[in-house]
Amino acid sequence: MSDARISALRELKAQNKLPHVGIVGAGISGLRCADTLIRNGFQVTILEARERIGGRVFQQEIGGHEVDMGANWIHGTRNNPIALLASMTDADLVPDEPDAIFFDSVGERIPANKADQCAELVADAFDKAIQHSKNLSSSIDPQRNVLDYVLEIVRRSPLDAESKIICEQMIHMYNSEIGDCIESQSLKYFHLEDGMNGHDAFVASTYKNIIQLISKTARSADAIQLGQEVVKVQNFSRNSDNKAVAVELAGGQVKTFDEVVITCPLGWLKQHKSAFKPSLPLRLEQAIDSIGYGALEKVFVSFPAAFWQKANDRGGVASSTLVSREEASRFIFWHFLSPSYHPLTKHLGSWTQEFVALSGLPDTHAHPTLVFYVAPPCSRHLMPSFAGLVPHSDAYNDILRSFTEPFYSRMPNYDAASPACRPTLFLGSQWQNDPFAGYGSYVSFQVGLERAGEDLKILRSGGGRGATGGNLMGNDRGVWFAGEHTAPLCGLGTTTGAWWSGERAARDVLEVYGMKKDMNKDGIGPVIS
Repeated sequence: MSDARISALRELKAQNKLPHVGIVGAGISGLRCADTLIRNGFQVTILEARERIGGRVFQQEIGGHEVDMGANWIHGTRNNPIALLASMTDADLVPDEPDAIFFDSVGERIPANKADQCAELVADAFDKAIQHSKNLSSSIDPQRNVLDYVLEIVRRSPLDAESKIICEQMIHMYNSEIGDCIESQSLKYFHLEDGMNGHDAFVASTYKNIIQLISKTARSADAIQLGQEVVKVQNFSRNSDNKAVAVELAGGQVKTFDEVVITCPLGWLKQHKSAFKPSLPLRLEQAIDSIGYGALEKVFVSFPAAFWQKANDRGGVASSTLVSREEASRFIFWHFLSPSYHPLTKHLGSWTQEFVALSGLPDTHAHPTLVFYVAPPCSRHLMPSFAGLVPHSDAYNDILRSFTEPFYSRMPNYDAASPACRPTLFLGSQWQNDPFAGYGSYVSFQVGLERAGEDLKILRSGGGRGATGGNLMGNDRGVWFAGEHTAPLCGLGTTTGAWWSGERAARDVLEVYGMKKDMNKDGIGPVIS
């Protein structure tokens, strides 16, 4: 512990106090950081720009049911603290099953046996790309992209020409997983997308109760202040006379803290590097600029009833190219490959679209709503087109209807003249239009990156090693960083990574005051550095 902190701690203890930590952002990382610090006796204030908590995890109501506008998956449920929290809140989880329905470029269903064969080959090709990246990252050209590598595997396969075309189109399904175009993603650093162990799960009951549990300690301590947009962070050397960190709000008010933890998204940091006075270390600014930031979005379309689950109109017997009633009733992905019939295709080139029907959720959560996962290049074209429009207005609905109708009109039993097939509500997320989300979704690793592994370490360590040892910005200036972009590699871009990052930042603050405690005292998951 530095002399400055020894002195500060001595003064605070004389007043029967512990350091006051300001946390910028009430997302999962900020809430977990606050929870840990408060449990260890620290005074904490969370400054949240929005009028709600949760960050990129929040819900809106559709037809009497709440839906997650942001995160709705738990990635890798084995030894995962978020999965444990889900269990503690009796959340209903739906395991991610590999089954899917595929439609070709003219909108006809691809026979299941052919689709399964192609999907298996593509999945295996991506696994090989990850392994190749992991084994040979140091020697891979930074300009090499994932798409080219996977295409080589597909084209060398013994499949017939038609199946190879299907495989080439299926490759773009992975845009939804990484939140960006697969052709823009670095093969050199593709192994950073490897993720958590165990199966993924869809949170059918939404993240609402999980967020409530994570925030319980902070709410009980009255530590959360909403509508507090931070515009400047003034920090000083811990060896100077002024040891406080001053945080200026949009209205001009200034709050001071002993330490400040910044949990804002990477996209926000990219836009607000100049908010830090003095400037951030050059290497930290380079890392912020270097790592990519994706643009995954959602569009919800709700109907009076799940018309697609009716008895099959063709005598009750489905051929191999039709969608059966049993399939339509399950929670599986519907994929539309390179849709030549869609008006956006002339602008986007090769792309795919996918959705899931929430009517396939467990009974208490099922409702006749489709959720479209909209990834680049489509999301970057679509979402700006309704920025600023009033949700549910005619103009807003027309844009989303034009986008989604070419897909839901290919579902079983669709009849444009039937009231049951006319949407009752359209709703789109707008992370790219949200300044507090940093105009995007989560980290990605684009072509051209030369030292992504080092960049991520720099983000976690606040610029590297400081003069007093440890975290440069934290140890030397009292400013720490958390958020999914600072998570362990297996948790990048996930709610689990956000949780771990907040816990790690809290641990660092405790340790810098010589107060290392039992970080698992609440019994929720292991600490991962």
